[in-house]
This record gives sequence, structure tokens and C-alpha cells, in this order.
Amino acid sequence: MSLLDKYNAVVTVHPEETWEDEDGNIMTRPSPVGIETPAMVQLAAQSGTSSRNAENFDMGYNTEEIYRLRLPKDFQELGPSSVIEWEGRRHNIFGRPQRFQGSKRTTRIEYLMRRN
Repeated sequence: MSLLDKYNAVVTVHPEETWEDEDGNIMTRPSPVGIETPAMVQLAAQSGTSSRNAENFDMGYNTEEIYRLRLPKDFQELGPSSVIEWEGRRHNIFGRPQRFQGSKRTTRIEYLMRRN
């Protein structure tokens, strides 16, 4: 068992789904049905500038929270419209998935999730 197979939280993932609007455009949105799964959630380091900007622009009322998220290796890949429910709050996927492919044992995908 690898350290990458240990989890500290249970989250509900609403994966991205596609749908067609009334004009025939293909759109994406989070699925209304969530999937409960174990996850590793850790606070992500931010640059001082982004932290200060988050505080200054909203005068401290609406600050950002950014966490790293790692799901089990067999979990489906998440799209940018996916939503994560953790500790009663909804978080959005922020940026692109980070793929680690150094060896078979350490292969994983990590995401950044943001609540603001």
C-alpha cells in the first residue's frame, strides 16, 4: 500500500456532464447526482500576491480558499465544470489537472479546488 492510497476526507463529486440548450449548443455543467468517494484534501500554497489580492479586492469578506485534491486512482477524470462538496461547502475545479506519471506506483492526478 502506497502513501498515495491514504485519504483524509470523504467528498461528493459532481462530475461534468454535457447537455444541449434550446438553440442546439452543447454546454457543460456539474451533474445533479453526486458520487461519494474518499479523497486526500490538503491546503495548497499560494503566492503572497494572490493572497493579498484576494484580501484587498473584497476587504476580507470574500476570501479564496484553494486546496489540493487527490481522488482514488480508478476515479474518472474530472472536467472544469465539475463541483466538489466537502465539509458542507461547494468547491470548483481550478485550472487543469496535474498529472504525475513518474512510475506506476506514483501515477496520479491531482486537482486544485477553489471556494470563493
